Amino acid sequence: MWKFIALVLILWQVENAHAQRKDPIGRLIFGLETGFDVKQYHDDIIPRVMPGIQAEYSFWRFSLGVGLMRKYYHEYQYVYYNGKYKTEIIDDQPVITYYYDVKGFKPAYWTVPLKVNFRLHSCNCVYAHAAIQFEFLNTRPAERVVFTDAQSKDPLPYGVQRSELMHKQLTSYEFGLGFKLFTLGTSFRVYARPTYVVSQKPEVYVSNKYGSTLRMTFGAQYGFFN
Repeated sequence: MWKFIALVLILWQVENAHAQRKDPIGRLIFGLETGFDVKQYHDDIIPRVMPGIQAEYSFWRFSLGVGLMRKYYHEYQYVYYNGKYKTEIIDDQPVITYYYDVKGFKPAYWTVPLKVNFRLHSCNCVYAHAAIQFEFLNTRPAERVVFTDAQSKDPLPYGVQRSELMHKQLTSYEFGLGFKLFTLGTSFRVYARPTYVVSQKPEVYVSNKYGSTLRMTFGAQYGFFN
C-alpha cells in the first residue's frame, strides 16, 4: 500500500510542475489507454495488460467518457471427462476407472467503460475519476490440452464448455485520481491514473463473487474544438 501512496505523491509533484499552465484540451477528446493491476487483494485470475480506445466530451469541470477495451486473463485450466473408461474386477466388485483431460485457455472479455471525470484544478492537471465497466465474454481465443488421459475413480463433467465456467457478463467499478504527465501544445496530453477497482470475478464456481485491486492506467489523448 505504501508503494501506491508514494506513486500518487510522485504524480502529484509532476502535476505541480505544470499547474500554472492552462490546458483547454478540447470539448471532444479521443485517445488510447492501457491499464494493469499492481496489487490484488483476493486470490483470483489476474488480468493482463488491458488496451483500449476512449472518447470523452468535456464541459465546465466535468467530462463524460465511453470506451472499448480488450481484457485478457492469465491461463485458466479445467478438468473434463473425455468419454473413455475401463472396468476392472477388484475383490469381486466391478471398479470403473474414468479418463479425463485438462484443458487450458485464456479468458477474454470485451469491456465497455462508462466514466465521469471531475477536474480538481484550474488546469487539467488532476481530476477525480469514477467509472462503471461492463464486460462481455469472448470465446474465440483457442484453448489447448495441458494433460490427457489422467485417471480417476470418480465420474467427472463431460463435454464442459468454457462458457459454463466463466460469467458471460461482468461488472466492475473504478475510483481514482488522474494526473497529467506531459502536454504538447494545447490539444495533446499524456496522463496516468491510479485507481481502486472492485470487480466481479470471472469464474462461475467461486464463493466470493467480488475482488478488489489497485490498477495503474496510462493514456494519451487528443482534443478537438478547444
